[in-house]
Amino acid sequence: MTSTASKSSVVRNWGKANSEKYNKLKSNFIRSMRRLAKKAPVKYYGGSYYMFNGKIYEAVPKIVLERGLPAAAPRPGHGSDVSASAR
Repeated sequence: MTSTASKSSVVRNWGKANSEKYNKLKSNFIRSMRRLAKKAPVKYYGGSYYMFNGKIYEAVPKIVLERGLPAAAPRPGHGSDVSASAR
């Protein structure tokens, strides 16, 4: 079987759910996602999007995000709520 994955992408077999290997990989993945969410300029909380202006988080109209960040803006029902990092 030939691998079509690029050298920069890594595909891992996580093993069975709740195995030691699976739990370790899942924990590392969640930790990485939380770090990424903390560094992201856009936060989602309570049904609204916010950006940090240097002093406070300001509400940003959804249309601004859709126009300015087309690849990064989650589609309704497909995005993740990173509200924990916005608190």
